Amino acid sequence: MLGTVIKSPRISNYPRRGHRLAPLALRDVLDQPVPSGILPGEAAGLRLCDLGASAWSYFSDEVCASLAKVIVVGVQRALGTSGIVKTLCSRPLPRPPRDVELWGLNLSLRTWNCLCKGKLTSEILSGTLTMGDVLSLRGFGGACLIDLLISLESSLPPPPPSMGSGEATLRLGTSAKAILDLPESRQVSRDDPRLGDLLQGVFPEEPCLYQVAMRLQSAKGPIAWSAEWVDAQLAEAARRIQHCLGMSLEEELSDLLRCAHLGGSALTERNHRLMVQLLGWDGHGGSTLQQVGDTEGITRERARQILRRAVNKLEGRQIFAPTLDRALSFLAEQQALPLEAVARRLAEEGFAKEPFHPRGLVRAADILGRNLTFDIRGTRRRYLAQRGVPDPVSAALRTVYGMASQRELVQVSSIRRKLPKRWRDSLSTPQLVTMLKQFGNFDWLDEPEGQLSLAAQGFKRRWLRKIKKILSVAGEMDVEDLRVCLLRAWPKRGPVPTMRTIVALCAQAPEYRVEGTRITPDPLLDWNTVLSPRERALVSVFSDRGPLLFTDTILREGGERGLNTGTVRLLLTTLPFITKVAPTLYCLAGSGPSRSRLHPSLIRARSVLLDCDQTSNNYAWFLFRVSAGMAYGNSATCHCAIRKRFRGRYHLIASDRMTSGTILVRSGAILDMREFIRGIGGVQGDFLVLALLPETGAAVASLISAEDLLADGFTCSPTRLHSLLHAAESMPLGALK
Repeated sequence: MLGTVIKSPRISNYPRRGHRLAPLALRDVLDQPVPSGILPGEAAGLRLCDLGASAWSYFSDEVCASLAKVIVVGVQRALGTSGIVKTLCSRPLPRPPRDVELWGLNLSLRTWNCLCKGKLTSEILSGTLTMGDVLSLRGFGGACLIDLLISLESSLPPPPPSMGSGEATLRLGTSAKAILDLPESRQVSRDDPRLGDLLQGVFPEEPCLYQVAMRLQSAKGPIAWSAEWVDAQLAEAARRIQHCLGMSLEEELSDLLRCAHLGGSALTERNHRLMVQLLGWDGHGGSTLQQVGDTEGITRERARQILRRAVNKLEGRQIFAPTLDRALSFLAEQQALPLEAVARRLAEEGFAKEPFHPRGLVRAADILGRNLTFDIRGTRRRYLAQRGVPDPVSAALRTVYGMASQRELVQVSSIRRKLPKRWRDSLSTPQLVTMLKQFGNFDWLDEPEGQLSLAAQGFKRRWLRKIKKILSVAGEMDVEDLRVCLLRAWPKRGPVPTMRTIVALCAQAPEYRVEGTRITPDPLLDWNTVLSPRERALVSVFSDRGPLLFTDTILREGGERGLNTGTVRLLLTTLPFITKVAPTLYCLAGSGPSRSRLHPSLIRARSVLLDCDQTSNNYAWFLFRVSAGMAYGNSATCHCAIRKRFRGRYHLIASDRMTSGTILVRSGAILDMREFIRGIGGVQGDFLVLALLPETGAAVASLISAEDLLADGFTCSPTRLHSLLHAAESMPLGALK
């Protein structure tokens, strides 16, 4: 059966002959005299912390065993004191050399079993654990702690015999001063995965390399290690610091992963590649668990476990990472810049070999406990911003999206007016434009002299749909007339695009051809395929009955095509390809007359009585637009000044002498008009010229259809109206009787 072969530990109970009795890591705890009665008289005054490996040479095995029991009791008594326990729990375990395996530490069976049950066998040699981590294990007490510390300290290379000459002390002071001159020595702590073993080999209780150098420089008299060995340690520390200062971001972060993993299971190339990709430490910004799992052929959960193990070995430790710190300081100055631009700048400034995405640096700062002064903000295009301070990018984008949600088109001048005062005064229009181009997801349509018009993504398609409908009906059109049609389509939806914006919008669309101010679809559009069924029905009314129609005619013809009255009225007021040339008078876009060519009577306010006057021979004439009240009711409005003079009953005859009737002028109205209008074939929307002759008690009426009145160039000529009145005046009186 296949399986993994696990080497058995070398069993050796404490105390071990040839090894120290008192651990160096507990020197402060064991700084107390040896109880009397154990040592001979010439060794009186010896302290427990001084019992090193040389004790086996001076004392018998029985005396060393008794001293070991005293040391165990002293440590157990210290573990019962809360203050000492708190100090010990934060103290890191010694880190042995990299080539040492756990099974070769000669641990006792009890210590080995406790570590196995606590699943700490792979973390002991990495240097990431503290004494508190192992003391929290079940069954792990003072004896196990001493056994573990003695085993770890014995694996360190033994220093040469202690020195005692003044020359050696002076040489140590010079080496220590060289370390003190390095500003980075304060950042190298004892739990650093790359430099911590140098501190633990000299003074494991000191927190940083600077404190070790201070202690060596101020030491007077002999110390416990030889000058040659301490000099080698300090020289190695200085060499490693200089090497770290010259690393790139990719090299430094990769080296941290490798050094933090030492002492545990071997770091395979696959696991290293996986962790670098997940954390974004390769400069690409990071990948998801699913992406890395698919690439490496493992599950997401397995990828998460590998990543979590690496992160646990780095979190909560004071790690020396100078390139990362300098890169984070550089990023704090790169405000309001896209992350892609920042990544390129990191490579240009020499922090990385290739563009390095800032998201990987932010992840590294979170793991290594660095305080960040900036945030990554943005949704569509992310950027750097100072932490806790509102930035102009977010203020500008919030303003733009707030305005774009209410209107189709937004102008930069309007955005700048709505910005908070602090940004409005500090940002110029070109700076705002540059910012919006970098971070906004907009289509820029027009750029005249810095006054930029922009359309939010998606609104552009709506404008093009409306333009397509207009040009399918009108064919080609001038941009000014096209803007008037668009203005009618959005009466309350923000500013209508300028003519330059419309030209730019159509120029961007491949289906339109722009020649100066003339816009032509290429190829030509067919409104039968572009418009909706209701829109096609309304356009067919204009195509069949004429380009210029009144509301009544449109409603009647639309009803015959299956459109109800409400739908027709709504379409007349909202469709951009229908133009209102006068009250109740409509035409298709591009086919109607201009208002300057229409008679003033047609463009007056909506009224039945369009005009009236009194002639020199005491005739009164009226120009009516036949309303529903006249055609289907029984009355017409009469001017108050005329009805007082001409009230009474009149015999009415048509100008062609084919129809006659009777009308009554009184109470501000002309009554009994319905039967006469029906008799001469009048309908709502026609024009009626009525002349009253008070001397004879007669009236002459002439009916003119809207189509006949507007046939000649769509004009209502005053000359034609006066010719009709002259015909009424010149009619023989006998014809009126």
